[in-house]
Amino acid sequence: MTKIPVDNSGDEILDATDMENLARHLGFVVIVWGMVETKVRELLHSVVMISEPDRDIATAVMSETPFRTQISILRKAAYIKRGDGEWFNKLDAALSELLGPLSEKRNRFVHDAWVAEDGIIVREVRGALEVSIGNKGKRALNVIPPAKTTVADIARFLTAVDAQYRALIDLRVEYLMWAMENDKFPQHIKASRLD
Repeated sequence: MTKIPVDNSGDEILDATDMENLARHLGFVVIVWGMVETKVRELLHSVVMISEPDRDIATAVMSETPFRTQISILRKAAYIKRGDGEWFNKLDAALSELLGPLSEKRNRFVHDAWVAEDGIIVREVRGALEVSIGNKGKRALNVIPPAKTTVADIARFLTAVDAQYRALIDLRVEYLMWAMENDKFPQHIKASRLD
């Protein structure tokens, strides 16, 4: 994986002159998340589509399948193939982390507006979370104020995503080893291994 910034040392609020540093860190958010999506696709291919001899077919199918759907298919197919055991539990935990808190943070970092306000950089929430009407008890309009975010917040996110990236690599290797040991590879792969 690319060497990611690991500046967890300071929780200082970014001042308006730190926009370049912020942009660098947000660029890593995009790059690292793309790398994780690639690992999910590779694992999905190994579990679900390894029997397809034409890799372009698998790529075409995945190009039409949203990331959340790829994860859902992977989770279900992995359960069917390997059952409920230690490997599946590790996979399920990694996928849950990706679809839960990490996905939400990634979306906030990428889709919210980053603006300089009163000499500091703040993140303004965009989308459905921006304004809501509470429905418990007395109704009220909830507007989320701009959030102060630090480079350390982003670095901690990158570290957490890196951990899931590495887990996906290990899970794929473990799956492929299991498939070899249990004679689960399709004939065309077995034949190509003899060449």
